[in-house]
Amino acid sequence: MDVFCEQIVKQSMTAKRVLVVIGAVVVLLGACAASLIFLPMAFLPIAAFSGFGIYWVASMQSTEVEYEVTNGEIDIDQIVARRERKKIVRVRGAKLDFLLPVAQVPSDMKFDRIVMAARSKNQATWAFAYQGKKGYTLVLFEPSREVLEALCKGLSREVRIETDRARREM
Repeated sequence: MDVFCEQIVKQSMTAKRVLVVIGAVVVLLGACAASLIFLPMAFLPIAAFSGFGIYWVASMQSTEVEYEVTNGEIDIDQIVARRERKKIVRVRGAKLDFLLPVAQVPSDMKFDRIVMAARSKNQATWAFAYQGKKGYTLVLFEPSREVLEALCKGLSREVRIETDRARREM
């Protein structure tokens, strides 16, 4: 029987994202003001373009992360502005080196890439690592109980034992 589970997590608005929106507003309103002074005939098209530009930049800061677990394989996609979908991670559960709560991840481990697939770094509750095309990757995420259970079904025996022990301790 096939196992399928999915979850969508809306990522938090970070200070960097807020600054991007504020910067876009300042630059585009400055362009409107300059066009009003130097090119009064072009003010309306520039104002319309600026309004659309502000909307576009602000909407691009809205991101969600979707976890999909199908028969022990996890896909993590980033959805930007509910328009664009980008695959971040796709890995079979059997390829994971560990699946642990974030607090139990060994601090001396080195990773080539760290993927933040949670609302924020402080909200990430679980982590897993695997060797992929882009090197040794650590993924921080916050799965629901259903997603975590579905992913555990595809783990190798050693990793599943370690994960079950960590789940009992929580």
